[in-house]
Amino acid sequence: LALVSQGKTCGRCKQEKSLSDFKRNRSRADGLQDWCHDCHGPAVRKSQLQRAYGITPEDYDEMYEAQGGCCLGCTKHQSELAKTLHVDHNHDTGKVRGLLCYHCNLLAGHAKDQPRTLQRIAEYLTADGYTTGTLKLLRLRGYFNNPREEHSRAR
Repeated sequence: LALVSQGKTCGRCKQEKSLSDFKRNRSRADGLQDWCHDCHGPAVRKSQLQRAYGITPEDYDEMYEAQGGCCLGCTKHQSELAKTLHVDHNHDTGKVRGLLCYHCNLLAGHAKDQPRTLQRIAEYLTADGYTTGTLKLLRLRGYFNNPREEHSRAR
């Protein structure tokens, strides 16, 4: 009866580690990644940041420090968040704008990166209530046109 090893040597740091220190990988004969968690995570982060945004982990850390570890949208600190701050970028130019929390990044994405949409939502949320006068004021400000008028012009 052969003894089964309870550890594995990391292909990067060459240290013998517990099997629990390796992520699963079904395509490998032993069912585990070649690199341990400590080596795999930073390597993946580096390649993802470089591929997706053209920045290094050092660039990310510099932005993080410049922002005081806070989301540029809601100003919550990283310590208050469940997930790390996301890299926000302009989808047309690819230029990185800063770091946002998950929810603020999602909000910007759902608004299609249109500042005017977010301004209207902010004004809507701060209004005391919806009235006929509000509707007239919004139309006067050009926030939206009468859909019937737009439909009749399209014919």
